[in-house]
Amino acid sequence: MKQPPLSNPYESLRISNQLCFPLYACSKELIRKYRKPLESLHLTYTQYVVMMVLWEFGNMTEGELGLKVHLDSGTLTPLLKRLEKQGLLTRTRASQNERKLLLQLTESGYQLREKALDVPKSMQGCIPLSHEELIQLKKLLDKALTNMEEEKMSIYDFTVKTGKGGELNLSDYKGKVIMVVNTATGCGFTPQYAPIEQMYKDYHDQGLEILDIPCNQFGAQAPGTDDEIHEFCTVHFNTTFPQMKKADVNGENELPLYTYLKAQKGFEGFNAHPYKELLESMFAKADPEWDKKPDIKWNFTKFIVDREGNVVARFEPTADMKDVENCVKALL
Repeated sequence: MKQPPLSNPYESLRISNQLCFPLYACSKELIRKYRKPLESLHLTYTQYVVMMVLWEFGNMTEGELGLKVHLDSGTLTPLLKRLEKQGLLTRTRASQNERKLLLQLTESGYQLREKALDVPKSMQGCIPLSHEELIQLKKLLDKALTNMEEEKMSIYDFTVKTGKGGELNLSDYKGKVIMVVNTATGCGFTPQYAPIEQMYKDYHDQGLEILDIPCNQFGAQAPGTDDEIHEFCTVHFNTTFPQMKKADVNGENELPLYTYLKAQKGFEGFNAHPYKELLESMFAKADPEWDKKPDIKWNFTKFIVDREGNVVARFEPTADMKDVENCVKALL
């Protein structure tokens, strides 16, 4: 008796791969078709999608908007800054939690909605499917996106090298509040080692962990070996938190951990500080688009991760260390 052919265990993967190109091609074609009707609104397709969500749901935080449009802050923040510059919305600190940015449409933003009513009319029939088929397709894509986001990488999937050459799995820090900071020994912000150490002493027993990652990319201000850096910190600041191996946080050789962190929290500007104008002037000369990129700008940039593994805040080196401490305390 002839045996039935064995099922291919990779069949579902093969089908998924075959779906990738038509989905990609379809999205490219849709964006191309939207380009002309959106020209009069002076919006890109992604900006239009963001505005549609705000027109439908009204004021919300940047985090809530990111969940609705499936964009991380590294992509969403520069986009919102451009919409703010166009006068279509404002971004302000929420009164209850100053780390949350509240988005509010301006009068111009609301007025644009009336002009945008013509866009769906001009795009009617651009996808040759019935209304019922479109609804079903949307449900399937929403389900796929939700499942993919649930399986996406978390901070606990990363490892970093310790200053002694060992390996630290961030999964060891599950359930802890984590501060990740790129440090340097010869920087104007180097004295921040002292309040960071004080925070470690005050809150480590309550669940705070600190990842100190020395980096020599900013003004070559961490030139020493790992041992030399460790000796400097312990002698001058009596540091007791663990020091990681010196590494890059931007560019080709950046730690994968930093690729992830920057995607979660982009650059939102420097705080009022004596070095603010100097830093802004220096970066503007090198790159007119510097403030639209999520790259680490300077030494002592801090990322705060809550007990669930969410990257909840990014503090530039110009931020008041009291604000950093308050953020950490609120999460413990």
